[in-house]
Amino acid sequence: MFSRGSTMRLLKHPVIFLSIATATFLGVLSCSSGSSSMTPPPAYFDPAVRLDAAMAQADREDKVVLAVASGDPWCAPCQRYKKAALSDPRVEEWVRANAIPVYISLAPGENDPEAARLGVRGVPTTVILRDGQIVDRHAGVIPAEQLLEMLATAGS
Repeated sequence: MFSRGSTMRLLKHPVIFLSIATATFLGVLSCSSGSSSMTPPPAYFDPAVRLDAAMAQADREDKVVLAVASGDPWCAPCQRYKKAALSDPRVEEWVRANAIPVYISLAPGENDPEAARLGVRGVPTTVILRDGQIVDRHAGVIPAEQLLEMLATAGS
């Protein structure tokens, strides 16, 4: 790494210092959230299903709607959520039997009308609806056990 003396010399040359700092930051950013490591949503999320259609189908079939808002591919917590809780076989089994899943993929700075309707302020956000009403929500990554508890409570 740099010695104290070399760091002080770099600070005297702000253009060099900022170039090194920027390169370091971009390198870390690309390693932690690059599209090459993007995990697709689990197969039980049909990308063609939108919120209104899911709510209508859930009403007809007496099911809940599981809506997940995620930032792809830039959101590292979203990637972890998809790899862990959303890919858990117990969650998939429960969702296939009891819910209509909706996946809302948000790009940086994008204002998706479905996400706005659900009050999404950050990603990942999980929202569960019954009879068109939000019955539970959670912002952030949650373990499969907590997601299953949320779903079971909303589904009963």
